[in-house]
Amino acid sequence: MSAPLVSGERFYTLGEANLIKELFLKASEVFESFGYDYVNLSHFEPQEWQEVAFREKAKEAITFKDTASKESFALRLDFTTQVVRTFSGLRDVNLPLRVYYFGSVFSLSKRGYEKLQTGVELLGEKGIPADVEVIELITELLKKLGFKELRVILSHAGIPKKLTNGRQELLRAFLERDTQALRDILGDNTERFLALTSSPSDISFLSSLGLEEELKELLRAGEELRSAGLEFVYDLCEVRSFPYYTGIVFEVFSPEGGALAGGGRYDNLSRVFGKELPATGGAVYLEKLLELLPAKKPKKDYYVVDVSKRGVGKHLARVLRSLGKKVGVDLGKRSPQRAIHVGFESGYGEVLLVEEERIKVYSSPGEWVTMSVKEFLELIK
Repeated sequence: MSAPLVSGERFYTLGEANLIKELFLKASEVFESFGYDYVNLSHFEPQEWQEVAFREKAKEAITFKDTASKESFALRLDFTTQVVRTFSGLRDVNLPLRVYYFGSVFSLSKRGYEKLQTGVELLGEKGIPADVEVIELITELLKKLGFKELRVILSHAGIPKKLTNGRQELLRAFLERDTQALRDILGDNTERFLALTSSPSDISFLSSLGLEEELKELLRAGEELRSAGLEFVYDLCEVRSFPYYTGIVFEVFSPEGGALAGGGRYDNLSRVFGKELPATGGAVYLEKLLELLPAKKPKKDYYVVDVSKRGVGKHLARVLRSLGKKVGVDLGKRSPQRAIHVGFESGYGEVLLVEEERIKVYSSPGEWVTMSVKEFLELIK
């Protein structure tokens, strides 16, 4: 009986898995260069906390019940709430706290239950400079991954919330950019809200709508992004899908891939967990990157086919590994010629057919050179 993939299961090919490893290493390098520490958290959360933090969005959570305690849990919908809950519950936390994560989030999505994310959270730091630091390091990671002509879409979560009094059906008009519905909310200002601009004067009208604080923060963020050499535009209709955002919000776009990352400020989220902890953060959409970046073949050095009677090949493999090489040994009961093909099919750069005193070094199944074990070791050292 075959074992097909479960509906909604996410399978990563070997090439994708190797790319994921490279993405983790690159993200770690960039995030740690900004002083962020790695955190590794549980895959699940108490369901009641998700319902409080996510409200309507909590319906998308994958839930289960502990048969012993009868408590309900949910697989994490995102990392932000989990990071805030975890560190809000700790007594001794030195603030500001800079952390990053890498892993899966889960939801009842038609595109699959599991998605990969990496991102950062900056806890205990108020102000626009903290928001801009997050945007800068997220953008830096995308640049290091080869994306060019990146543009930051800058907005403020307080704008649609104030204009709609937080009514979900009206917020949806912003999220979907429903022009007719927006006209009912914004009247003659609709076109100004829909326009993308980097000019401070084009958004100055916000002060006449009672949005002076939001305008001030947007202008300050724009100034700091210019100073950091980042291209940006103001998008006053930008709305993040999670409800906890309170201040500056952003997405990072590229011409070749669309939206690659996003995030923003969420100063009130910690109140759910009994703390007052200003915070900001951002995440990179790794599933999108897996679509855009080429899969990576694992680089493996030597495949040893040992036809000696004294185990010379196995000993040679140990020596090569001690020199930092990636070495596999053929363990099957197959002909040497078939073993050579297996080595190349498995992605090894060269195959070593090891006899008692000599080695045939294959660069392809039909090409080889012969030398002594000593000559080979001197050649690669």
